Amino acid sequence: GVFMCLACKRENGAKYREQNREKVNLKNRVGRYRISVDDYHGLMAAQNGRCAICGAEIDFRSCHIDHDHVTGEVRGMLCASCNTGIGLFKDSPELLRNAAKYLEKPDE
Repeated sequence: GVFMCLACKRENGAKYREQNREKVNLKNRVGRYRISVDDYHGLMAAQNGRCAICGAEIDFRSCHIDHDHVTGEVRGMLCASCNTGIGLFKDSPELLRNAAKYLEKPDE
């Protein structure tokens, strides 16, 4: 192998990151959720580039990788609004069902 000094290694690494910013960002981002870049692309393809809840178009910049906070398992890709919404409802299906019933209640 080719040996290089630490300064050159740092400089080369910085150049690579600059030239491949989106690829590096994606790799770092998916790594936090213990999935691969291929897993990410598979989820996005399975959802046709749309939020798993509301169906809004999402892409690398706008998608949120939703996961179970207890198990760490990735559930799917969401838009910012749906991700925030389920978070505010403490990821509780029961609370979300109650909210839906409340909204569907006819005016009295």
